[in-house]
Amino acid sequence: MNKIFVVVGIKHFTQTEIYHTRTEIIQHIIGIYSTKKHADEIAEQIERAREAEYFSGSIEVKEYQLHEGTYFPV
Repeated sequence: MNKIFVVVGIKHFTQTEIYHTRTEIIQHIIGIYSTKKHADEIAEQIERAREAEYFSGSIEVKEYQLHEGTYFPV
């Protein structure tokens, strides 16, 4: 497997306490797939989900290539 495809999205959590509200924003790895087609399908399903906690338009597929035992972004 020389290439992998990583589906990522920016997720937000909001926690309300008595005197303040805290919001955390993180880039979350949703999944790692061996084919671009499968990664695209998962990304599309998450984009369409209404209850997703991901910012709209933040779901993307990143491609990585294996080079000397380590995966690097293409």
